[in-house]
Amino acid sequence: MNKCWQKCPSVMTEGKQFFWFLCHNAVRYWVVWSRAKKQWVVQSSMESKDLAEFRTPEQGKRYVENLIS
Repeated sequence: MNKCWQKCPSVMTEGKQFFWFLCHNAVRYWVVWSRAKKQWVVQSSMESKDLAEFRTPEQGKRYVENLIS
């Protein structure tokens, strides 16, 4: 399984000029900083709401990797 995260530049992240992106089986996942929640959130192209919230992007990436494994 390919779990190759891409670090993408972003102007949307407050103080953090990037977000993490992973595509798996045509589903896109993002680990991105939420200014409103002041936490990292996991988002998916299949869901309209945030899947989970974490203090660090690494926790969010592990969450997605467990989800797709």
